[in-house]
Amino acid sequence: MSESFGARCRLMVLMAGLLAVVTALLLAGPGAGEVRAETVDGCLAGEYLDGDACVPAPKGSFVANDGATAAETCPVGRYQDAIGSTSCERIPLGSGGTGGTTDGTGSTGIAQCAAGKFRGDEATTSCADAPAGSFVAGTGAEEATLCPAGRFQKDAGKSSCEDAPAGSFVAGTGAEEATLC
Repeated sequence: MSESFGARCRLMVLMAGLLAVVTALLLAGPGAGEVRAETVDGCLAGEYLDGDACVPAPKGSFVANDGATAAETCPVGRYQDAIGSTSCERIPLGSGGTGGTTDGTGSTGIAQCAAGKFRGDEATTSCADAPAGSFVAGTGAEEATLCPAGRFQKDAGKSSCEDAPAGSFVAGTGAEEATLC
């Protein structure tokens, strides 16, 4: 009885492993990441013709339509972290694009904005410093917060405001310096 149970257990483990492999292949899709020969109709969306072979669009780019001869770079505010893509994803506000060019195109990934930085404009790709008179306490911020009355921040890109020193005051919000009494 225990030999039969042990054989059944080994068979179940083998079947589970086979199921995992088949599932991974199905999720990857046909030809994921492979170079293939051009078809009669040209290359499929997500691929472009390079010489006589169809190659997948690299990370940071996409091919929207069948028959392309080049991949298009993801525009500012968008990214693509996979190869063979037909579009680029929007970079969420509070995050910046990574791995792209200095002009903000071709981003291959995203990262949350660090403390002291924010991104609240879809027309940009990178996180900006909190301006003087404000702060960003945590990561992933979409906007900076003005320093409250009684506190100030003279530098940009900071994660907190400073208390007005003894003998001075800050009457309003968003102050870059304290005023002497």
